[in-house]
Amino acid sequence: MALVALFAYLNRYTLKRFFTIWTVAWLYYALWLLLHLVWPALDASAAIQIARQCSLGMAGVFLLWGSAEFLEQHAPQRMMALFLVFVLVWSALGIFHEDDPMFWQTPVFGLLGLASIISAGSFVRFRRRYQYVGAGLLAVGFLLWGGILMALPRLLNEPEALSGAFVILNVLQLFLAASMIVLVLEEVRADVIATRQRIEEKKTESEILNARIRSTEERYKMLFEQAGEAIVIAGDDLHIIEINASARALLGLDVLPPGGASLASFLRLPADAPRGGPFSAWLEFFARHPQMELARRDGSAASVEIQSAPAQFEQRTALQIVLREVTEKVRLELQMRQTEKLSALGQMISGVAHELNNPLTAIQGFTQLILSRHDLPAQTRKDLEKVSTESQRAARLVSQFLAFARAEAPRHEVANLNELIRQAVALREFEFRVADVSLRFDLADDLPRTLVDPDKFQHAILNLVGNALHAVCDQPAPRQIVVQTRGDASEIRVSVTDNGPGVPPEMVSRIFEPFFTTKEVGTGTGLGLSVVHSIMADHRGRAFYEAPPEGGARFVLVFPVASCAAETPAPAPALAAAPSDESLLRGARVLVLDDEQTIADLLREMLHLLGCQIRVASSGPQALEHIREQPFDVILSDFRMPNMNGQQFHEQVRLLKPDLAKRIIFLTGDVVNEQTQAFLQASGNPYLAKPFNLTALQAVMTALLREKSV
Repeated sequence: MALVALFAYLNRYTLKRFFTIWTVAWLYYALWLLLHLVWPALDASAAIQIARQCSLGMAGVFLLWGSAEFLEQHAPQRMMALFLVFVLVWSALGIFHEDDPMFWQTPVFGLLGLASIISAGSFVRFRRRYQYVGAGLLAVGFLLWGGILMALPRLLNEPEALSGAFVILNVLQLFLAASMIVLVLEEVRADVIATRQRIEEKKTESEILNARIRSTEERYKMLFEQAGEAIVIAGDDLHIIEINASARALLGLDVLPPGGASLASFLRLPADAPRGGPFSAWLEFFARHPQMELARRDGSAASVEIQSAPAQFEQRTALQIVLREVTEKVRLELQMRQTEKLSALGQMISGVAHELNNPLTAIQGFTQLILSRHDLPAQTRKDLEKVSTESQRAARLVSQFLAFARAEAPRHEVANLNELIRQAVALREFEFRVADVSLRFDLADDLPRTLVDPDKFQHAILNLVGNALHAVCDQPAPRQIVVQTRGDASEIRVSVTDNGPGVPPEMVSRIFEPFFTTKEVGTGTGLGLSVVHSIMADHRGRAFYEAPPEGGARFVLVFPVASCAAETPAPAPALAAAPSDESLLRGARVLVLDDEQTIADLLREMLHLLGCQIRVASSGPQALEHIREQPFDVILSDFRMPNMNGQQFHEQVRLLKPDLAKRIIFLTGDVVNEQTQAFLQASGNPYLAKPFNLTALQAVMTALLREKSV
């Protein structure tokens, strides 16, 4: 029973299936011993004999079954159940049908003995495989056990050998039990050693993984620190936990302050920014505001794009924020929008200016005609002179409109910008002396030559110098303006700097807009800087404002250095004024074509004063009928007309009378149109830009008739 208790304990300790089966085997073996030793007087009882044989048979079956389980030779439960049923049935039936006990005992014990010998062979193979001592002992024990079981029927039927058989069986029982315990302990010891090895392997793997983790962290820290983008790891309320070198440079921080800092203190947050709250609130906020203004530690500003995402940092949730400076991108986008806006305004102004040219032409022309009479009252003449002066002022304003809209075709030529600057500024020397303003030149001697339109360039310089003069007039002395030039192989930089009050920061973005002015009402038109911007666009350069560190204002023009071979031919200009020759004009046959009745009447009056013979047509087809009916010396034709414009009219005249087509003088305010410019340049016909006066009309007609007479 002690052995059974020991096996029960080991079964509970090891929780092995084979120990459970072995424990059952020893229980049946104990029952067999009990039936033989305790109640020997009951030997004659058939039930006791069946019980004895069944107990021993069951013990053998379970002993072999447990051994098979230990050897991982899992016997099917159905086969073991059939073996048990055979032992029980054979033991029960054999005792009633056979008088010789050995007849029914021999098959059972023979099978058990054979199974024991087979188990012994299995333990031998197990011993060779694992080198367990217990396996060798069990091999010997099962071999002896099998021999005893096969001889047991004979021994049980010989009373004198029965005691010896019991002694041998008990010794083998103890030997097998001890061998099983030894084998289990060896297996446990092997499991412990294997477990230790696995632990060591896991420990080694863990150390390798930890080393890799440390290496990965070091690489991450290195990449984080050396990343080209500014990265900030932030905690609650955007408190900065970690920051890389690019972010420190962007924020203007050498190191984080001892108490730390909050990224929110550097951002110009709108009113809907969260105040504290979870990370999700900041994630949603940055999704709504992906671009924001950032104030550096030194007070300077930058535009940044922001991307945010949750991250794990030092075993806690944090917010990873990537900042990309886009100040230059924003500046270029603003410049692009400004250019697009100026282009659209230019097209609009061009159309408005053209529409204004016709009434201005009529006002100036008729006023000049009236003033040419000598019998006007003094007050009437004085009033008309005011009308003429104001109409000329309006004409200059329209001229500025057209200059802003790039109304004139460029005529670029190789020029020395220093010489053009001195020539232009010389026109305003008197104003500088009167205003007690010091003008200083800082012109580079080695300034490269480039292609410019001299008139437009000087126009731009005069606008900038005039603005600078106006800015310093109300300033205390000394009042100073500096014109500087610098250049290299790729570009030329021209700047006009004054020590005036400068431009307020909130107005810098608007100073190049048309009609925007800081001057008093009636002092300026707001077109000066817009015209400068338009001129620089013509030259594929740029104009911008700078605030000098010492104060004041600086406007800069940047021209690309162009190859001299790229010089473009100038378009055919209007014919220069020539000395009048009344004999050429007197009696000249002139055809006037204009759909505007007022302009036609004005031309009729002017030509009448010049002594010309006049025929008027209000449309192209009507003018062509007149040409077929009679000869003409000159044709004055509007360019923009319904149904048949000036170019189409010229083509029809060229088909009818080629020589007369060369004597068409076009009247137009549409020189901003590229097609108009191209046609005037290709045809070579002279033109008068509206508004014009009698003197200009007389000059261009005289020059044309003189050319005809040669």
